[in-house]
Amino acid sequence: SGTASGFALEVTTAGDTCIEQDQTAGDTLITPGNLTVASLSLSDARVGAHAVSTVRFTATNGIPVNGKMLIVYPSGFDLSGGSASATIVSGLVGAVSESISGQTLTLTRTSGTAVAAGTTVEVTVTGPVNP
Repeated sequence: SGTASGFALEVTTAGDTCIEQDQTAGDTLITPGNLTVASLSLSDARVGAHAVSTVRFTATNGIPVNGKMLIVYPSGFDLSGGSASATIVSGLVGAVSESISGQTLTLTRTSGTAVAAGTTVEVTVTGPVNP
């Protein structure tokens, strides 16, 4: 997201002769899309359980090869063990690495191909402990 600036427009003939141009066509604001059908479910809802989290969403804008997915767990979930393991179920080709900072689990794509816009992604995560 952010502002993309420096656009230029040009109209040419079939022989590439410029007949109109604007080298300062302006700026445009690029905004993030909204995840659709986003959900997180737990394999075990008991207090203190080491549940598997299933995260599922549809990526409106797609995900680049080196993209990141941040899962923010509510307070009370214990991520202090410092380790989590993610398994790609569907929608992603390649691998991810995991890192934890506070209540945020970051999954960073380390290989594969870009995910097309509109693709549904499903990942399972083991490690966090229920409150």
